[in-house]
Amino acid sequence: MRKAPLISLANMVEYATTPSAARRRSIIEQYHQPQVIKFDWHGASDVIFIKRACGSSDADNLIDFEKDRIRNQLSGEKEKDRRLRHILHLIELLEASDFSKLTVGAVPSSANDLSTDCSFGSLAVRVRPDLILSKPRFGAKGMDRGVLKCHNLSSFRLDLNSGPMFAVGLHVFAENVLGQDSTVGDLCRVYDLFDDKSYTAPKNQKRIRAQLSEVSQEIVDRWEAVGARVIDKALKRRKAS
Repeated sequence: MRKAPLISLANMVEYATTPSAARRRSIIEQYHQPQVIKFDWHGASDVIFIKRACGSSDADNLIDFEKDRIRNQLSGEKEKDRRLRHILHLIELLEASDFSKLTVGAVPSSANDLSTDCSFGSLAVRVRPDLILSKPRFGAKGMDRGVLKCHNLSSFRLDLNSGPMFAVGLHVFAENVLGQDSTVGDLCRVYDLFDDKSYTAPKNQKRIRAQLSEVSQEIVDRWEAVGARVIDKALKRRKAS
């Protein structure tokens, strides 16, 4: 059975902004591979980010524990240790970064109880936000809310085009999961850990939302054909061997 259309928000934004047709095709292809799909999860990095952004007192202990754990796994072989050293660098960035600026004007709380996914048309998109941001609604009862995510992919850095698009994707997610009436764009934020930059959903989102809608439909339209090619290539390789 072929997989139903599902993609991470990071891959969706990369698909929408890359000029490379080959990269767009490969983004879809990876979701048809037989191995379990792994999204941008690097061990305890999300937990460390949440604890540090919330000012938790035990964040430093977790950072020290993770650094020791990773260092104890190093073998001294460059290629074998490549991924471990990448994760160690990520943890060191989490330790050195100032996350207080990301929660200015809001109260952060863990988003662990929220859904991980939402729908963009017929496409399921995995978002997995880290924090819910809340603040009292100005001049009225109730709370305004949004979500914050730490983007920790060194292979896809956000910029002035992809960063706001990612934040709008978070805004769409928050509307679906938290409710449209209580969600505001200035509380939907994405932080690029490797570039130490943050992006907020802009007030005027009409063009970006249209882009995301078009991209989600394009991915769905190409899904079966790309999946069929992946299966066909695998069968040819099997016969050749």
